[in-house]
Amino acid sequence: MMTGMTAVLSPTRFVAVIALVFCAGCASYRPLPIDQLMFRDRVETQQADGLRVSVSVLSREEARQAFGVNFQKRGIHEPFLHGRPDQQGNG
Repeated sequence: MMTGMTAVLSPTRFVAVIALVFCAGCASYRPLPIDQLMFRDRVETQQADGLRVSVSVLSREEARQAFGVNFQKRGIHEPFLHGRPDQQGNG
């Protein structure tokens, strides 16, 4: 708590702070469409009890292209899961 003092931000510093806030909020994020990523080449699929489930894990580069972040650096792996009823009646 400031007593007897006034905190004044110079106009130059004020403009600089505002500019930093706006620039941080305008970071570009342009993910690739999911169908352009190559992880689908590694999809594993199983069918049972009328359900078909497919799974794959995105590589570090695929995750960066899709989400703009290296999740594996933080120990997170991005699975791709797709489940649907088995249309062929297998199971």
